[in-house]
Amino acid sequence: MNRLRKRRAAAKQRGAILVELAFVVPVLMLIVVGMFEMGMAWRAKISTTQAVRQSVRVVSHLGNDPLVQVDREALLALRASMNTQWAFVNYVVIYKADNAGGMTNSTCHTASVTNVCNYYGPALLADLDNNANPTWNDAHSSVKYKWSTRSDAVLTPDHVGVFVEIDHDWQTNMFPGDGVAISGSAVMRVEPEVG
Repeated sequence: MNRLRKRRAAAKQRGAILVELAFVVPVLMLIVVGMFEMGMAWRAKISTTQAVRQSVRVVSHLGNDPLVQVDREALLALRASMNTQWAFVNYVVIYKADNAGGMTNSTCHTASVTNVCNYYGPALLADLDNNANPTWNDAHSSVKYKWSTRSDAVLTPDHVGVFVEIDHDWQTNMFPGDGVAISGSAVMRVEPEVG
C-alpha cells in the first residue's frame, strides 16, 4: 500500500512539473527572443553611428573644396561603411550644425533648406553612382547648403553634421509592427585648408 501511495504522489508531482513548465517556457522564450531582437537593433545602431562618423569625416576633410562633389563623396563613404544596411536607408541629411552640434531646422528631415541643410531621399541615393547627375554639382539649384559656402577659417570654422535614418526590420516577427527606425548623427568642424 505504501508503494502505491508513493507512485501516485510521484505521478502527481510529474504532472505538476509539466504544468509549471508550460507556464515558464513561453515566458523564457519571449525573454530570449527579446534579447536577440534588442541585440540586433543595438548592432544596427552601432553600425549606423560608425558609418555616419566616417561620412562626416569625409565632409570635414574635404570641406569647401570646389573641385570635389563633397556631399556625394560623403554619401559614398556612408554607403561603403554601411554595407548591407544601405538598402534600408530612408534618407540622409548633411547640415550646418549649431554650436551644440544639433540640427537647427526640423524641416531638414523632409526637404533641403537654404544655407542650412541638404536632404537626400531615396531617389537621389539610388542615383549616387551617376556623377553626371547635376544634383551633385554645388551650383545646382537643388543644393541648398552649398559646400563652397562652408567656412574653413581657423578661428570660425563651420560645424557640419550628417544624419541618417534607416529601417530595422524585426528578425523574428514576434513583436508588433515591421520594426523600428534607427537614426545616427555625427558632427565635426570643417577642417582648414593647409597651404
